[in-house]
Amino acid sequence: MNLSALVKNVLYIGGRPAIWVLFHLLVWRAPRTRVGPFDVIALSDCDDIESHVAKFAEAADLLQQCDPIRFRRIAHTIRLIVVYDYTRGFEAEYHHFARAMVMQTRVLKLCHAETVAAVLAHEATHGRLDDMGIWQHHGIRERVERICLRNEVWCLEKLPGAGQLLQTKKDSLARGDVM
Repeated sequence: MNLSALVKNVLYIGGRPAIWVLFHLLVWRAPRTRVGPFDVIALSDCDDIESHVAKFAEAADLLQQCDPIRFRRIAHTIRLIVVYDYTRGFEAEYHHFARAMVMQTRVLKLCHAETVAAVLAHEATHGRLDDMGIWQHHGIRERVERICLRNEVWCLEKLPGAGQLLQTKKDSLARGDVM
């Protein structure tokens, strides 16, 4: 077997990327809770899953009441929310292959529903850009993050009680500090 065939066999399982297969095997049997249009799965040793689910429910209700068009776009883009303890530097990530958002447990413990709604809007923007064929790579990463942050600001402008977070995001956008 040559190297390219070996790489192809390692990276693809049954015609699907290996990461897709592994992710789906991981979440296949995980207990899930339905929150509006989202399935929420906790893959961490979290004893406070009810409060996490309640935060997502509150954020979903807030978005649905204050910005129903954006809520429908988010619900179309993100189908699965995974709460997980991982050590990467991001508070949340969008995974296009699973239409899933992965959010760190430690971040979720510290934030409010408005923050969760803004993160949902941000990550759904990544998903919409992916759907349009605009893949994030090092050459355009800053531009993509600026688009996502701008969408976050537009979302926060419609949410009551998001004043301080909104101002922080606007300041980051004005400074060009999007990473």
